[in-house]
Amino acid sequence: MDILNYVKEVLARQMIGFEIISEGEFGIPCIDELVRSSGLPHEREVVRITLHYGVKFILFRHEKSLGLIGPYRTDFITGADIDEEEAGRIGFEPGQLLSVPAVAELGLFKAMIDTLFDFLWNRDGYSFHDINGTESPNVSIYSDNIEDNNAAEVSRRYRREDAMLQAVKSCNLEYIEGLFAGFSMDKEIEKRNNNPVRNMQNYSIISNTLLRRAAYESGVAAFYVDRLSSIFGRRIEKLSTSRAAGDLIAEMMKEYSLLIRDYSWAGYPEAIKAVLFIIDSRYREHLSLDELGGAAGLSVPYLSRLFTKQVGKTVFEYINEVRITKSLESLKNPDVTIAEAAVASGFEDQSYYTRAFKKVKGITPTEWRRAHLGK
Repeated sequence: MDILNYVKEVLARQMIGFEIISEGEFGIPCIDELVRSSGLPHEREVVRITLHYGVKFILFRHEKSLGLIGPYRTDFITGADIDEEEAGRIGFEPGQLLSVPAVAELGLFKAMIDTLFDFLWNRDGYSFHDINGTESPNVSIYSDNIEDNNAAEVSRRYRREDAMLQAVKSCNLEYIEGLFAGFSMDKEIEKRNNNPVRNMQNYSIISNTLLRRAAYESGVAAFYVDRLSSIFGRRIEKLSTSRAAGDLIAEMMKEYSLLIRDYSWAGYPEAIKAVLFIIDSRYREHLSLDELGGAAGLSVPYLSRLFTKQVGKTVFEYINEVRITKSLESLKNPDVTIAEAAVASGFEDQSYYTRAFKKVKGITPTEWRRAHLGK
């Protein structure tokens, strides 16, 4: 059918396999064994399978054929997480596991899969089964007990949160956007009390706390983390709808990602971190090497050598880059003159600002403004 070919082409772009067979085997031992031993899936039945390391497949039967989508994951793993023997139990080598594509659990991937089965069998015309094969890849484990279902939901929520944090730490904005495509706060948040607004605020507070910790662990100075966290904390208190909460969490993930990208100083000596913090917070002021060296507890010559070695540029080159970056917001405002943008970002005159800007950006401030404002 055309819909099957279309979905196969779309999945191929994401490096996710999609195979349809009328007889024989898929060549994946744990999947083939499941089909032989249990007879699953039945007609109009979709079986979602989770194996070790969060490797997932979707198995379904349509007419006289079997379909298999996968492998894929909804979280991140690293080589350090993988045990070679355990990986072999599900028919993968460590290198193959690392290459399994990750997709957002509630993103466009899910929407496309749901649309596929709705098209094949009409809405409510088919059933889902979830199988967890992490204990034994050849044994089907159904969660028929409500307590097992609750435990599975908690595990799913924690995996989703971990995927969220990994995406934020790596500034994977595309993945973050996918996480919130079709995201429903009413369905996804943990119900801790009977007040729906308070539930949304609780979930948002938890997200803000997790994201704040991720930023700090990524090397962002506590001052910046606390400042952004406080801004979102005040906004959380004003939440009143599910949509607003979902939008705010998506915004938090993006802003914390950008904070990590722009202010992660992990790996720098504490003395250099102190200098970077002073430059970024006081870039408008006249900053001397004597003052910066004193704040870092280093002599001027040693500070200059250490800074260049660690950061890859001189102190004043870095100061100019920070000032130029800060000036870009002013340049986006057509009512602000070039001279005003220069002074507001710490340059003493427009002429020096223009020379420094061109050295860093390759074009003049006027050319940059024209390119971004179309004027």
